[in-house]
Amino acid sequence: MEPYKDSDSKYSVDLVELTSEPAEIQLQEMEAWFRAHYEDPGERTPYESSEGGYQYIWGGPYEAEDVLYDKFTGYVPSELINQLIDKLQEDCMEWAPTPSEDDYETFYAEAAIKSSEHFAGFEWNIAEIKSMLDVEVPKHRKNFLNRLLYASVITAMESYLSDVFISTVAGSSRYLAKFIETHEAFTSKKIKLSEVVSRGRTIKDDAKKEMARISFHNIPKAQKLFKATLSIQFPEKTEVISKAVRIRHDLIHRAGFTLEGKPHYLEDPEIYDLIRAVERFVAAVDSELQLLRSSVQIENEEGHECF
Repeated sequence: MEPYKDSDSKYSVDLVELTSEPAEIQLQEMEAWFRAHYEDPGERTPYESSEGGYQYIWGGPYEAEDVLYDKFTGYVPSELINQLIDKLQEDCMEWAPTPSEDDYETFYAEAAIKSSEHFAGFEWNIAEIKSMLDVEVPKHRKNFLNRLLYASVITAMESYLSDVFISTVAGSSRYLAKFIETHEAFTSKKIKLSEVVSRGRTIKDDAKKEMARISFHNIPKAQKLFKATLSIQFPEKTEVISKAVRIRHDLIHRAGFTLEGKPHYLEDPEIYDLIRAVERFVAAVDSELQLLRSSVQIENEEGHECF
């Protein structure tokens, strides 16, 4: 076997010299090399629940056993390799490669595209609703159609807020930590010291599940989340949307009737007014998100954490 020395700048190991080092040094060097090249995917790997979980855009997932045996077989005794494997598997079973600066540039471009995709999806939904308003239907069925379209405007907004919040938070260890530190589902819970380690292994997945349960059409609740986690402030004037959310509740859960039993009659102008209000609202939130991504990219270029 030919001697091998790392050519990258993350962490270099002279494998020939390593063979003559004491076991303790061999373990230290192997672990230092591994952690320089691989990390828990929860650190920076984007997460999309709709796509099945972590999106390994930089390669992977990798198992410590495969990586270490491929790298150190013939240079370090197998019992030492196995010892390190056991230690690493206590932290994580599947690993992602640590991204390089070039990877970051690609990630920022893709993140911006992903955010644009969420906004484009919202715009497509609104365009479909507008097209349905132009469809001619019998007069006695018009109100039924308008109820569906009115509710769909709020659903389009909710889908945008949910998708963009989850993808932004789950793709950043900083914002994921902020969500855990501020969300009531976690701040109100107490755990025993004996559960700290096991809880730490599942906390990221627990956070993602909790985000998926949130009703983002609740504007005050969504505002609280965006503000506490991302420091994003919603536009001040949301009265039209808040009123529409209450009407949507009647349309969806009371078959179009109020709590007092009165039916909702919705004309086209009311739906167009709601569409305009929601379009302005979503555009303002998306603009704030773009500014957020830009500011975090600048921080990373100055040596801070990656988004």
